[in-house]
Amino acid sequence: MKHTPGAQDHPPHHHPRPRRGLKAGGQDQGPEAGGLFPQVLRPTLRPPHYTHGCRVDPTGGVDKETAAAAFKTWWNDLPPDDVTIFSDGSEQYHERQKYVGYGYAIYQNRKQIGSGSGSINPISHVFDAEAIGAWRGLQHTLRMPQEVRSQRLWMCIDSTSVIWCLRANASASSQWAFIACQNAMQVYNIRIKWSPGHTEIEGNEAADRLADTGAHTPDCDPGPASLPTISGIGSIFCDLRSGLSSHGGSSARQSCLLTT
Repeated sequence: MKHTPGAQDHPPHHHPRPRRGLKAGGQDQGPEAGGLFPQVLRPTLRPPHYTHGCRVDPTGGVDKETAAAAFKTWWNDLPPDDVTIFSDGSEQYHERQKYVGYGYAIYQNRKQIGSGSGSINPISHVFDAEAIGAWRGLQHTLRMPQEVRSQRLWMCIDSTSVIWCLRANASASSQWAFIACQNAMQVYNIRIKWSPGHTEIEGNEAADRLADTGAHTPDCDPGPASLPTISGIGSIFCDLRSGLSSHGGSSARQSCLLTT
């Protein structure tokens, strides 16, 4: 996962292929705004979702360095048929433009057999990119030959927030991506494992590079990924509320984050 200061790694009328840049501060001046806030995909009501490990801290209470060493040993000892899907998100700012994207790398017997990347609507956060990247990587894997998709599939993710939402109830932001993963988990042999980021884990590093590339892809992914997210709209609301506050500054933004 890569994000610049201000990026968020937590959950908080359709316009196809939006332009790639968003002015820092969330001020999208395009006609697709449709008023004060752009439209978002409405969350759906679903019964509670519980899977194995949904109440267990993904980190196991272990520091990143220790966990990374254990992960590398685990990965080297995996049966050769097992498939690992590493995914990551990236939120970047360049010349006052915001870019958000994802990347994933698929391995079997420790050899990369697939990869991909893409960009999402810039009215979003790295949390959304992580969630969408996890689904895109899994989706790619499930479209591969039977000898791949029928094996035990490991979703290796460095965001504990995304892992919590995959194992239990999906967040409202990018809910569709979580639901897609959860639906696949009902059919295929899919496991989720925390893969500590920026600890020289091969698959993580590959996904991280792909996410950086994906963030700058000229056109957004089609479908739900092209829409603003609830998390992204929340940030616009916070910025507007902070600007209207006579007290301004951090106190107003902190109050906003506590109430949205």
